[in-house]
Amino acid sequence: MNTSELQQYLQEILTALAVLDPGIVIAIGIILVIGVILITQGVLRLWQKRLLAAGFRGVSGIIFAGVAVIALLIVMNIYTYHRLTYEKPLVKLIFTEQGLQQYRVILEYLDAAPHSQNKQEEFLLAGDEWQLDARVLRWKPVIQLLGFNAMYRLERLNGRYAEVSDELSQPRTVYPLAHDQGLDIWSLTQQFRQWLDWIDAYYGSAAYLPMADKAEYLVVINQSGLLARPANDVAKQALQQW
Repeated sequence: MNTSELQQYLQEILTALAVLDPGIVIAIGIILVIGVILITQGVLRLWQKRLLAAGFRGVSGIIFAGVAVIALLIVMNIYTYHRLTYEKPLVKLIFTEQGLQQYRVILEYLDAAPHSQNKQEEFLLAGDEWQLDARVLRWKPVIQLLGFNAMYRLERLNGRYAEVSDELSQPRTVYPLAHDQGLDIWSLTQQFRQWLDWIDAYYGSAAYLPMADKAEYLVVINQSGLLARPANDVAKQALQQW
């Protein structure tokens, strides 16, 4: 391990400790200090040829130090868990105006797993805004600790109108995005909820923002659902005028 890797590793440990209750950090520190003191005393007793006392203190010190190391590893695991809840980029949307309230959108999949056959798709949306819908399954915290993050499935992309009157009278465009559904875990969750207590919640999530010529948006997912953000200056300007 070189110096830069060691510094990075120590920084991760300090970051992990920073998110814990101070009492837990102090307890780990006390256990570690006791272990170091006992090991030091054991070495001194060994130097004095007091083998029994040296062995007792040495073993006790190793036990205390081992407990501290295990506690620290648990801390690092908790830190890894927090990192598992980071935002995951899903799709990028790129718009080109085709006419009045008509936009061609390129949907670029950044997470290739659900759409391994299609890296991107094109759609024609009518309206002033776009909306992306998804279904989200969120696990209980104990399941999340095992590395299971929130699951999702993109459901559909549709155009929206800013005015309710247009929404009622103008043509609507809706496109399904769910492919190769296989076993429908959503339906199983609804039918056997009493047997699936390890599922914390299942819900629909949607993100919608205004469409504009040459606007680009990024959609990410976290444990709470979908989030959409502007990805270029045109999109930022569209949001300011929204």
